[in-house]
Amino acid sequence: KNTTDGISGNAKLENIQAKSNSSNGSVSVNYRKGKFGLQTNLNASLYNRDQHYILTNGNLGGNQPFSLTSEGDVTNKENKWGGYLNANYDLSENHKLDFSYQYRRKSDDPAKTRFYNEMKDLNSGLIVDRTRTENDMTAKNDNHSINLGYEWKTDAEGSLFSANLSYLNFDKIEKNNSSTLLLDPQQQTLGFLKQFYQNTPLEID
Repeated sequence: KNTTDGISGNAKLENIQAKSNSSNGSVSVNYRKGKFGLQTNLNASLYNRDQHYILTNGNLGGNQPFSLTSEGDVTNKENKWGGYLNANYDLSENHKLDFSYQYRRKSDDPAKTRFYNEMKDLNSGLIVDRTRTENDMTAKNDNHSINLGYEWKTDAEGSLFSANLSYLNFDKIEKNNSSTLLLDPQQQTLGFLKQFYQNTPLEID
């Protein structure tokens, strides 16, 4: 009986308590039978980021006595999942084959920023400008990698000859939509001051 033969594994689950809960988990399995070995893993996570900001700055004694206050929320739901598969086989005492495959996906669904901004004249105390900034960002990327390896022990002194054949595919799509809106004293929209849209695809083979 070969004492190295058998199967083992582990599982992990985690939950993070915050303003918005986040969670992740993974499962791993290892298997060995004679000349054949296998290791595999699956993992996934969901992270919710929900934050509120109040940002202020001003210059009472300077040449431009103004202050700017921005208040708003940043929310983002980030999903990740993937895994790997590693396999090896001993062709003989001196020859071995290895194979590995890894996959990873990440997506933001979507990330949102909403801020209300006020500019105040510190000398008069009057609000001279009111705007709202909005940004929506969605992103998704997929990552595949494959490797096939061969190893040959050429002598008893430990000399090795190895060869590898690898393939990588990375695909990413990111979209950004950003705008700045002019507001009246009742915070109703008067019109667009700035608007920006960007679509950024990226593919690597």
